Amino acid sequence: MRRAGRSSAAVDFLARTATSLNAEKGQPQTDTLAARVCLLMTAAYTAASGGRRNTALDLLQEAEETANRIPGAQNGKPAGLFTISASPAEVAMYRISS
Repeated sequence: MRRAGRSSAAVDFLARTATSLNAEKGQPQTDTLAARVCLLMTAAYTAASGGRRNTALDLLQEAEETANRIPGAQNGKPAGLFTISASPAEVAMYRISS
């Protein structure tokens, strides 16, 4: 969607998908938290590339809060089955590019 010039729709879709994981409540599995972080970071990158910096920063804040809930993520170790790290350090890298 982003590459097709529909960055706003892509951000909305990614954010809705992240929210649908219901990771805000209780103690979700590490993979669920990692997936949520990845979706939020992608949404933030998409928002930033579409000129929506405030939205990007809000999404990164949410990603960072979620990443801090991942056991062991504070030490920078990748969590879950994803190829990118879902850690506060990874969120910080996305924040710099926004």
